[in-house]
Amino acid sequence: MKAGTVTGSVYGRCVEKELEKCQKERASGAAKQKACACFSYMPGDFPAVAASVYSGEGCGRYAVCAAANRGAVDMRALQGISLSLLLPPKTEEAKLRQIVREAKEAALEAGADLFDPDVHVTAAVYVPTAIAQAVGVRNREERTGSGSGLQIVMTKWAGLEGTAILAQRCGRQLAQRYPAYLIEEAGSFSRYLSVAKETGIARRSGAGPVQEVAEGGVFGALWKIAERAKSGLRVELKAIPIRQETVEICNCLDVNPYCLLGNGSLLCLTRDGEALTEALSAEGVAATVIGCMTDGRDRVVENGEEQRFLEPGRPDEIYRIFPDGL
Repeated sequence: MKAGTVTGSVYGRCVEKELEKCQKERASGAAKQKACACFSYMPGDFPAVAASVYSGEGCGRYAVCAAANRGAVDMRALQGISLSLLLPPKTEEAKLRQIVREAKEAALEAGADLFDPDVHVTAAVYVPTAIAQAVGVRNREERTGSGSGLQIVMTKWAGLEGTAILAQRCGRQLAQRYPAYLIEEAGSFSRYLSVAKETGIARRSGAGPVQEVAEGGVFGALWKIAERAKSGLRVELKAIPIRQETVEICNCLDVNPYCLLGNGSLLCLTRDGEALTEALSAEGVAATVIGCMTDGRDRVVENGEEQRFLEPGRPDEIYRIFPDGL
């Protein structure tokens, strides 16, 4: 494709056809082939936006999932997802169709409409890049810190997103050590990336603050939720659920799975961890109590007699493998 904004017949073939395959009804505020969307808000609500940027293979899916997960956690209602794509020159139409199809599937998993994407071909990027924005509403009075004594429930498994990316992009290196079925299964972890379902269950069950696991992995998310709760925490490392595929791939590539991209997992604070895990399990969502909030400000992860104090703002482990970014 040539430089410039993608429009006309190319846009119709690569974008509109992909969206129309399963998107029969469009969001009320998003008009087809329009450059803007308009929404109405109830008294006491105000608009909220959550953005995410990804580059390279799978960028459409990963950007939409990350933005939607942030929206699911921080918004009362997710109204839709906008998507902008930057493509290098000579990108094939088949690649654009794939990106749009994967982005659309991710939006549907999150229960949101994908607005007509804006597509631009430019030499400013050398790999496809996706910028997703989840648009919704948030109550003006949000639930804040809940103090110590709450249990921490974690859904699914650590490092899901990072494992999928590593399996997809480092397959040749991993194939020298592991059978094809393990790499294929790890690469398919992208099917677990949405947290919309468990966020809804947690709220209906009366849980307190929730936090998506994203960049920085489980350890990063634990720090963030402790900040929101204005508390310390104590977590047992062996209680954090993790798939064997993640363990094997992280061992091979010398990556810490607990500091690895973790979209697909959610942390929930609750006074009754057993009841919440049962509610999640009844809906087919794996969940485990991994620790509790404490008085003070120490955020501690215990591994037997060893203790690790969490720190804020550590780079995600994925950038040890891809230092130039995703």
